[in-house]
Amino acid sequence: MSKSAVAEIKAVIDERIAAIGDKDAARAIACLADDVVAFELAPPLSLAADAVRDRAGFASWLAGFEEIAIEMRGLVIEADERIGFARALHHLTGTRV
Repeated sequence: MSKSAVAEIKAVIDERIAAIGDKDAARAIACLADDVVAFELAPPLSLAADAVRDRAGFASWLAGFEEIAIEMRGLVIEADERIGFARALHHLTGTRV
């Protein structure tokens, strides 16, 4: 496992969590790969890249919160110099508008 690749992936995850906390949809989406697939609790359980990268939709969702925070649990990052991935559970809390 490449420590530098793991650190890069962790930095991207941290940036996305910070962007969501700041309610900055453009910054949060900029962290995502073009072919990202997200897994959510609410149906549909998996979202394709076009849905995940919907900036206007994500901005609208974020605007529904006065404040928002994410706690990450069980982060596992696997990486080498060619490929990497991460998995974790995120606990989102916030105050709705």
